[in-house]
Amino acid sequence: YLDHYLGGSIKTRFARAGITCCAYGESLGHWRSGVKAAVIAIQQMVQAEKGSNGWHWRNLKDQRFKFVGIGVWVKGRDVYVAFDFWDGK
Repeated sequence: YLDHYLGGSIKTRFARAGITCCAYGESLGHWRSGVKAAVIAIQQMVQAEKGSNGWHWRNLKDQRFKFVGIGVWVKGRDVYVAFDFWDGK
């Protein structure tokens, strides 16, 4: 299970990690296939948001963000990917 509010909001989770200011963002994805195919499919979905300026696309292109943490979880054929962005300030 992967959700933007699992364990609290992103603000709450970043505060627990000692990040209490600054700019941050999060993008999540889920796909059912092998890991490599899932990561590629999720990235393609993010890129497909370019035309509509979707949130996942905006997070990826936001020039304020200097760091990204990427988590990949696999359970059976389910692949979950989380991108947490931070400006580093």
